[in-house]
Amino acid sequence: MAQRRRNALVSLLSLVLSTILTGWLPVPANSAEPVYSGQIRGGRIEGIALSGDSGTPLAGVTVHLMPQPEKTTWGPARITRTDKSGNFVFDQLSRGLYRLSIGLEGYITRLYPDSQDGEQSNYLEVEEGKVISGIRIDVHPGGTLSGTVSDEKGTAVPGATVKVLAPREFGEPYVVVAEAQTDESGRYHFEKISPKRYWLRAQRAIEGDPANQSIEMGYYPNAPSPDSATLIAVGPESAPREFDITVGHRVRAATIAGVVTDKVTGEPLEGVGVSAEERWRSFLTAKSAADGSYRLEGLLPGRYLLKTAGEKVGGGYFMEVKEVSVAGDYVMNIALTPAPLIIATVQYVGQGPHPAFNEYTVTLEFNCGNCQTHTNSPYLGKEVFEFRGLAIVPVRIGAGFATPRYRVARVLMGSEDITGKWINLAPGEKLTNVRILITDQQGLEPKTSNRSPGGAAK
Repeated sequence: MAQRRRNALVSLLSLVLSTILTGWLPVPANSAEPVYSGQIRGGRIEGIALSGDSGTPLAGVTVHLMPQPEKTTWGPARITRTDKSGNFVFDQLSRGLYRLSIGLEGYITRLYPDSQDGEQSNYLEVEEGKVISGIRIDVHPGGTLSGTVSDEKGTAVPGATVKVLAPREFGEPYVVVAEAQTDESGRYHFEKISPKRYWLRAQRAIEGDPANQSIEMGYYPNAPSPDSATLIAVGPESAPREFDITVGHRVRAATIAGVVTDKVTGEPLEGVGVSAEERWRSFLTAKSAADGSYRLEGLLPGRYLLKTAGEKVGGGYFMEVKEVSVAGDYVMNIALTPAPLIIATVQYVGQGPHPAFNEYTVTLEFNCGNCQTHTNSPYLGKEVFEFRGLAIVPVRIGAGFATPRYRVARVLMGSEDITGKWINLAPGEKLTNVRILITDQQGLEPKTSNRSPGGAAK
């Protein structure tokens, strides 16, 4: 069970990271310069986006192309827009595995391919000169959920938190898929809800003594737990319905408190973010004080993932994740292990046009042992890349590219060539002399250049 949860967490983090990267300086699909002599052509993906309810083409919709980090070197995400006929094209693609993502106001964001939706695979395999065509992506309207939250006297409750909870398997009760606050009239509203069955839960904190804070809560329509609550079926374009919730059950709020310290020195750490995530999505965050203490208050009793975010503290600290079950006051002291730091400088040594700032990423590939190997490339468009809070596992340093025009010539650590090699990292280790040399496909032996990736002389 623990192994399954660990792998699920790694997959979820990879997916969350992929989603974030699509919004960080993506490369427009048709922004590449003309192919010059000696450059390979790359691959091509083309398809059409349609409205799943009417079958009509979706014009002017943004389509994201996302390299799959578990399967290939991770270059920058790319974007394009559909034309008036709903068609889209990505060309001059580097060899690798990709997924498409498309969304529209009022529609559910769709990943393609997706084996859960009947596709045969979870990715598109691009090779040199290969054209992948005939892709049809049906984007469906999402359902809506709305209603009023009231107390037992029928009085509307403003400022209440309403959560949409999806049942889970393997004995885990739910996952939080959406969250909203009621307005001044006690109203809430959700859009773009995927077709499924859900619980609705509302809660509000009762003002009073913080040491004995209470929470009024209720599952739709008025139940103390999912066991006696009513599941709501949401379908595509489901007709608007009112789901009024009564917060008629009072429980004592739970707290999580403790001290954050350096695992090596035992010294308290100030400024570390500690968050309690309720089944992956909804969370409460606090910052540790000068003496390392933190406190999370007003939690509904239940199970949480307790996470730390101390990447910017000192040299950086490895993120800790623990699952806890809380009721009342819970003490959790956290000792963080100093994490390695890698600072890598990118230098272009090719002969052709210099890469633009958003045509490459620096990649870190981790050998996790008990988890799947993945690639981490959180920074785009910088000559100097800084990685803090890294896992203490072997790492391989490289780069990924938006098109096959460029490649890695060498990766150097000082004078040592570490291209393609696994580097063992120790707690608190600082690698500050890493250089990544980028060349072009038509270049033979790389020539040293004093110009930055953007082409300006130093």
